Amino acid sequence: MSMQSVHINNAVVRYGEDVVLDIPELTLEAAGQYAVIGPNGAGKTTLLRILAGTLEPSEGTVSVPQAWSVGYLPQHPFVFNLSVYRNVDMAVQDAGLSHSEREKRVNEALEIVGMSDLISARGTELSGGQAQRVTLARVFAQHHNLLLLDEPTSAMDIKGTIIVEDALKRYLDQYQATLVVCTHAPSQAQRISNKIIVLEEGRIVEQGPTVDILQNPQNEMVQEFLSYWRL
Repeated sequence: MSMQSVHINNAVVRYGEDVVLDIPELTLEAAGQYAVIGPNGAGKTTLLRILAGTLEPSEGTVSVPQAWSVGYLPQHPFVFNLSVYRNVDMAVQDAGLSHSEREKRVNEALEIVGMSDLISARGTELSGGQAQRVTLARVFAQHHNLLLLDEPTSAMDIKGTIIVEDALKRYLDQYQATLVVCTHAPSQAQRISNKIIVLEEGRIVEQGPTVDILQNPQNEMVQEFLSYWRL
C-alpha cells in the first residue's frame, strides 16, 4: 500500500438503519484528478466528507498520508460578514507566514478566481457565484496535497466556471495536488479530471479513465445517467 495515496477499506456509512455509503476498496493516487458523479442521493457528498474527516465511517477505515494537508470545500460554503480580503486572509493567518507573504497569498488567490475588483466588498453582499469564488480563494491561498471540492461551481455562470476551472488547473499543476471533485455535470468532469468514479445508492458502479467512462460506459445505470447529457 503506497503511503503517498489515499486508501478506503471496507468503509460503510449508516444513518440509522440506512446504508448511505458502502465502499469496499478505493485508492486515490497522488496527483490524480478524480471526478465523482452520479444521481442525486448517490453518496457523493458523504464520500467527500469521510475523506475530509468531517464524518467518521460507521465501519472500515480511511487513510490519508499523515503529512498531507487537506483542503475541503463543502457544498454550501460560508462567507463571513467581513471584507472579501479578510474572508480569505483568515485561512492563512495561522500558517506562520510573514505579513507580506500572507498579503501576497491572499491577493494572488483572489486574482486567480477573478475577485480582485471586489476585494473590499463584504462577503454577505456577494452573489452566490461570487461567494463560491471567495471560498475557493480561501482554499487556493493554502498549499494542499489533497483538494476535496463539493460542487464548487454550482452557483456560477459560465464565465465564473471557466475562471475557476482554469485556476484549479493552475493550482494542481503548481502543487501536484490530488483532486477529488463532486460534480453534477459530466461535462465538467470531462474538463478537469483524468479519472471518474460513478456512485449509485452509495456504491461505486463504475470507475476508470475519464474518456473511457464518458465515451463507453459499461454499466447500464451509467449509460442511462450519461444519456441525459450532451458532452
